[in-house]
Amino acid sequence: MIKKYLIHICLLLSLLCQPILASADELVDMAQKMYPNDNVQAINRPHSSLIIDGNTGNVLWKDNIDEVRDPASMSKLMTLYLLFEDMANGKISKDTDQAIGKIYEISNNNIVAGVDYTIPELITMTVVPSSNVSTLMLANLMSNNDPDAFIERMNAKAKELGMTNTVWNNPSG
Repeated sequence: MIKKYLIHICLLLSLLCQPILASADELVDMAQKMYPNDNVQAINRPHSSLIIDGNTGNVLWKDNIDEVRDPASMSKLMTLYLLFEDMANGKISKDTDQAIGKIYEISNNNIVAGVDYTIPELITMTVVPSSNVSTLMLANLMSNNDPDAFIERMNAKAKELGMTNTVWNNPSG
């Protein structure tokens, strides 16, 4: 009896783990099969989607990729991209502290006034609770408190990356 249950559990696990072990072509096939599914309510369907091979940069799947959309937290990702670029170029160290000044008042998480936060702490707060204020703190650090210069840098990087229809208006969305 126990052997029978173990066989069923192993079979179930192998079925559940199959997508994790799938090749890029298999992922595209799965996406094509699942995306136009009539059983999915329209509100839950993606407005656009893109799958890129992380090793080659080849586009494996795309659907409505040029649809105009509000960037929301994608702005935070561009801010972090620029931060990691600055860190890789030695302009900013992960040990750099960033004081928050008075922008804690717009925080959407537990940021405390008068505290210096490290770069890893700010990255975590930007990514996990999607903190607007931590993102602004990073942008201020990278631009010497010049928001216009930072927005110009975001837009220049977007163009450099081939994001020809992208316009950023702030670092946090």
